[in-house]
Amino acid sequence: MDRVTTLAARLRRLTLKIVHVHHEATLPAVTTVALAAGGVAWTVGAGSLADLFWALGTVAAVVPAALWVFAALRRGDVRVDLVAVLALGGTLAVQEYLAGALIALMLATGRALESAAQRRASRDLRALLERAPRSARLRTATGVQVVPSAEVRVGDLLVVAPGEVVPVDGRVESASVALDESALTGEPLQTERSRGETVRSGVLNAGTAFELRATATERDSTYAGIVRLAQEAGAESAPVVRHDLQNVLDEVRDAADRVSDSPGPEALAAVEEAYKLLTERLLPHEDAEEHELYPALAPTLGGSEATATMSRAHTEIARLARRVATHLALARTAGGLAPDQLDDLRSCLYGLNTVLRLHFTQEEENYFSLASTPAEGGRPGS
Repeated sequence: MDRVTTLAARLRRLTLKIVHVHHEATLPAVTTVALAAGGVAWTVGAGSLADLFWALGTVAAVVPAALWVFAALRRGDVRVDLVAVLALGGTLAVQEYLAGALIALMLATGRALESAAQRRASRDLRALLERAPRSARLRTATGVQVVPSAEVRVGDLLVVAPGEVVPVDGRVESASVALDESALTGEPLQTERSRGETVRSGVLNAGTAFELRATATERDSTYAGIVRLAQEAGAESAPVVRHDLQNVLDEVRDAADRVSDSPGPEALAAVEEAYKLLTERLLPHEDAEEHELYPALAPTLGGSEATATMSRAHTEIARLARRVATHLALARTAGGLAPDQLDDLRSCLYGLNTVLRLHFTQEEENYFSLASTPAEGGRPGS
């Protein structure tokens, strides 16, 4: 009996793996070919053959979609795939094969974009982890000793060499330092810090070696907090639909208002919720658009200039989101929002709200109305 159960489990895992590879690698191609072949057949007057191609494209999508729904139901996660399965089945039942083929293509490309976004998010998280400093130069009575970053304690005097990433949060003990904070803030310009000023972990020493007095351990430092936020955001996935994106916009505005009105624990909780929605729902959507959708649209729209404005908006959204992540990491370390954070955090949140609102409006105007109007002679499949 145990052998049968084990065999069944292996078969189930193999089936799910095949389905995953199928939908990611071949389903978009199959549905595209079926839709195009049906269009050609309809154009030359072979209506029955066109219906056959479109029906095959619909069936090709409904089988893996049903398995996705089954797997989601077992996890207690009912998503938009259930609606897609019902829609595909409905088109077959009423013999609206063109509609079924269109839904199949939308489902296939949507899943492919989601998978691409998840892969890129995983790569970004790996890059974030790989960039984390593993060691620190500890100044002792006998000289400088290289120790693991995890062994640094509050009050230790560290030496940060040129080109090294600051391992922990600290206070400058040298006359002045030049830092590259672009990894945390997205700002490309170098910043200067003088003796007694604070420096966050994760920034790059862009000048000469300097001494740093540790004010936090590695675990409690800014960069570690950003890594934890990224890991928490990647632990769950959420369906990307238009309603969800509007919810992100509302949460960002609510967080900005709370920080302005009463920057206490409730405001911090609102910022954390807004950032969670940003990383779970919005940023993967924007990333998929930037790296998958826009290159595909460029030939149709006459070149990459047609999507350049949207690409610039994506860059600004990502930059502001990184600054919010930095503020959250600082707040977690300090146990709350510090007064010197409020102005910049407000600016980030209201800036995000404005950019997102304009971005969504431009999407609606420029990219969600690309479908051509029906010809006077009727619509294929009608």
